[in-house]
Amino acid sequence: MVEYLCDCASCYNLSDDDARLQSGRNLREHQKRYGQPTDAQRKRRAEQKERQNRRQQRRNRARTEQAPQQPDGSHTAPSEALDGNGDGENGNGGWNDAGLEGGEAGQGEGVGTVRRGGLAGAGEVFPDTLWNTVYIPRMDGEHAEEWDAPDDPDSDNENLLTAPAYSAQKLEPPYIRMAYLQAVLNNVTGNTPVRQTEANLRTSLAMLDVARGLPAFPVPARTLRTARRRVGVDPDQWIIQYAACPQCWKLYMPEAVIKLDSPSCTIPGCTGNIYMLGEKGKRRPLKIIPQVSLITSLRRMLLRKGFRRQLRDSRGSPVGQNDDPHFVMKDIHDGEVWHELRTGIKRELGNQGNVRDIGHDGGEGSRLTEHRLGLHMTVNLDW
Repeated sequence: MVEYLCDCASCYNLSDDDARLQSGRNLREHQKRYGQPTDAQRKRRAEQKERQNRRQQRRNRARTEQAPQQPDGSHTAPSEALDGNGDGENGNGGWNDAGLEGGEAGQGEGVGTVRRGGLAGAGEVFPDTLWNTVYIPRMDGEHAEEWDAPDDPDSDNENLLTAPAYSAQKLEPPYIRMAYLQAVLNNVTGNTPVRQTEANLRTSLAMLDVARGLPAFPVPARTLRTARRRVGVDPDQWIIQYAACPQCWKLYMPEAVIKLDSPSCTIPGCTGNIYMLGEKGKRRPLKIIPQVSLITSLRRMLLRKGFRRQLRDSRGSPVGQNDDPHFVMKDIHDGEVWHELRTGIKRELGNQGNVRDIGHDGGEGSRLTEHRLGLHMTVNLDW
């Protein structure tokens, strides 16, 4: 039977936690019958805990003084330093759960220091004296520049977030865009075959040519795929078909496959092949990993009308709600970590191996929730 720790007004002052264990049914009955503990009960229990901590601190100090000295000047740590149950765990001096001796306030050396020499609690503290900023490159290797290339190699670096037919460089008349949209809708919603759709599109363009409404530049699209790209509704435009090595899973950009000297993988020691030759000598990847750029997808989402209004605005939301024992979290934004995420920071590595995140100006940076729009990404490596 599963038992729970009862916090009703009747069981709250019991010093023995085992006496407070109740079944789920009794727990609900106790809560209904006796209610929550009063403020006076909470205060008495806090004072009782404090007295227990002070007694435990005195016992730990006595055991530390009686511990036998080692020849190298270090001493044997008490049992609390080994099992993590000493007063350092409660922040009252003595030994903490890492086996380090804290000060009068029960705090160890903290972040940014390293203790060396002897057993736990012995040795000298070596703080970090030099911090170096950690830079994460986008990609290492000979094809690093290809990762900065646009998603569409034939786009001439144009802004892919704006449909070509609506861009200032290749702006097409509204009636031409309507012909494109009509062809796409007939194919997608009307299930019109591709050949019939393209025939209808050419007929529409021919009628505009008779009416002297066909522009000379840009040349109107006459195929369904080109019409989709012109109005920005071609999903294949955003998909990057990476070629993957079947052995080590190294990814190659489509342009990199064309430039390879041989089908062999470029990773030293890997025996995998990247592509095979087709009938006309065309290189066909043996394994394709299709992906879509996350950043580009987010940009397109934010351009949708009304999308930003659907995002939660955490500016001005209360902080520290979990300090209230009666507060009930209902969503992820009720957690304390939601307000602890920082932006405008950089990661630094100390010469003793410690890591810290500080603001670019040396401060703590700003909260992510202080901005109207922010992005926090978490990678789960155990999936």
